[in-house]
Amino acid sequence: MKLYLSMVGEDGWCINYDHDNRECTIYEDRPQFCRVKPDVFEIMYDVPQEEFNEFAIDCCHQQIEAMYGEESTEMSDYKEQVR
Repeated sequence: MKLYLSMVGEDGWCINYDHDNRECTIYEDRPQFCRVKPDVFEIMYDVPQEEFNEFAIDCCHQQIEAMYGEESTEMSDYKEQVR
């Protein structure tokens, strides 16, 4: 938890996120909790692997809605990709 909190900036974004390029600056060396994979989510967050896809889709939807809104271009693009 300490590592996670140390990575959250004043604006609520990860300090390793490059907003201009929309990418993680430590992607290859990112901590385990940043890895969106079924086995990681089962171990760290108690999400069964068979529920991983549905859980991840719901998390992404909630994040995009909170950041950009339900009627945003980002949400439309996301829904198109998830289909």
